[in-house]
Parts: sequence; structure tokens; C-alpha cells
Amino acid sequence: MVKLLFVVNNPEFFVSHRLAIGRAAVQAGYQVFLACPEGAGIDQIRSEGISVRIIPVSRSAHGWYAQYRFMRSVLSICRE
Repeated sequence: MVKLLFVVNNPEFFVSHRLAIGRAAVQAGYQVFLACPEGAGIDQIRSEGISVRIIPVSRSAHGWYAQYRFMRSVLSICRE
């Protein structure tokens, strides 16, 4: 099965701008994942058949360690 991963820093953005694409990918047979922090809209996203993975994303974090944690989280999802 082909996998598709979306990464956003706000799940509400995914709902308003990318949910239709995710829904179409699920209907086409893709295994769709969304990596994002906790937030509103996650239940709606899951109801569409999209797997949600919570990752540490901060719009204000600039240090190397925050970037390292983020990349490590995304890579672990890619290995699923």
C-alpha cells in the first residue's frame, strides 16, 4: 500500500486547506498520515480515515534541539 504523509503545524489548517486532498487519497487506496501537534480538528481528520500522529511542533522554537526532535519524529512516522 502506498503511504502519504502530510506535516502541518496546525491541524485546523489541514482541515481548511488539505482535507479534500487527504480524503481523495484515502478513497484512491493510499494510507494517509497527518503529523501535527495537538489541536482542534483532529477528531474530524480521523473520521475521514486519516491516521494522526502527534509530533512536537512549535512555531516559535528556533534551537537545534527542537529541530532535531521534529525531524526525528517525522522520520519515525516514515518508518511505520
